Amino acid sequence: MLNTFTQVNGVTDTALNVWGLGIAQNFDAAAAAVYLGYRNMEADITCTGAAILAGPGAGACAGGAGGVSKKLPTEDINVIVMGARVLF
Repeated sequence: MLNTFTQVNGVTDTALNVWGLGIAQNFDAAAAAVYLGYRNMEADITCTGAAILAGPGAGACAGGAGGVSKKLPTEDINVIVMGARVLF
């Protein structure tokens, strides 16, 4: 299995921005509803490598000279949810 996780040490600041939208339609005659939702999430992680040892397994912020803060590259996550609910 592919390991896609990276150890992060010395985190000094984090932020997560989330926005989304959704729509739902009720069908009274069938006692049912269908829905569709979308969410976008973007993370910002700032860390410093001042107290981190260099070398393998040291983490993504290792080697920061003098404790210089750096922002880690992250990818946005887009989530689409769709479904139906039937009451009976």
